[in-house]
Amino acid sequence: MIADSACAVLRCARPDAPVLERARITEYRVDGNAWRAVPAEPVAGMQVSLTHTATGGVILSNGLVETVIEPDGTVSSLKDVQAGRELVPDGMKLGSYELLKDEPSVWDAWEIERDAFLRYETLTSGCIISAETGDDEAYVVVRTKFGQSRIDTTITLRSEAKQLDFAAHVDWHERERFLKVGFPLSVVASIATNGFTGRVNGTMFRLSLLSSPVFPDPKEDIGPHDFQWSVILDASLARTLHAAAELNAPIIGNVPVFDPLVSLETVSGMPIIDWVKLADDGSGDLVIRLYEAAGGHAEAMLHLTEAIGGGLIRETDVMEGDGLPEDLPICLESREPVPAQGAHIHLAPFQLATLRISHY
Repeated sequence: MIADSACAVLRCARPDAPVLERARITEYRVDGNAWRAVPAEPVAGMQVSLTHTATGGVILSNGLVETVIEPDGTVSSLKDVQAGRELVPDGMKLGSYELLKDEPSVWDAWEIERDAFLRYETLTSGCIISAETGDDEAYVVVRTKFGQSRIDTTITLRSEAKQLDFAAHVDWHERERFLKVGFPLSVVASIATNGFTGRVNGTMFRLSLLSSPVFPDPKEDIGPHDFQWSVILDASLARTLHAAAELNAPIIGNVPVFDPLVSLETVSGMPIIDWVKLADDGSGDLVIRLYEAAGGHAEAMLHLTEAIGGGLIRETDVMEGDGLPEDLPICLESREPVPAQGAHIHLAPFQLATLRISHY
């Protein structure tokens, strides 16, 4: 794994740095520790209880969240215990897989006919195959078989967590079919953020997982796939971005702890550093990509480590070149190079910016 090799190099370069046995490095954290290694160990708290129901289902509870998983693996209840709020509408269930016919008249791998959404089949073949509890979590494994395919879904409730986590391993062997998973929720949402294509229909939110076109590649997506998603009960935009960043960040072993090369001191709004990399042209320049995440204006100050603190920074186009069109907004105070250390950043709603540090 590239991350393991990188950590080995960093440990050699900084043998005096403390090392975390299991850590995550994420682009956004509500505690401000973006791009810093933080422990991935679970938070100690109340043990998660697991109770079997008379009908073959399972109830998980951690004192903050209580959820009922039916024998077919769907979630019929998801309660915020502290708020006394039920998130699943009456008579509906979370986590139902849906199989749609995907037979567009043209552009098989790209188009979806509108009537496909009216001709879906809810998969009802799921069954609980195991339910376990430990010191810091409890989980239920559900197996769903259909056609030539199979889905193994692990539903996990962790200690001290106000979210329910899903991990699906899909062994996919369908043709001209489209796989979705549905989440009817008793919420009113003005913003929906997800890692997959989704659509909101009243209280119904669906994630698109897989399709199986036969043109131009007749074997497209055939084989194993892994997906993860979470339902957050106390979701704010900040909490949602934090959880999404964790889902996208694998746990890394033996990570040395030190300050990131680049960080933001947020003054207002929600500016996020998306990536830090070397320039593609081999010059040794450092490229920073950042964006505004909340749909408002953001202001921040750029901080650099001592090794690159004397560099100059300029804004470029997305290809890291200097051909930034004059009619596009910029996030720096000038289109000319300015001192990188302490540079002021101003971002418009959802603005994406590419910055380049040189001469450090």
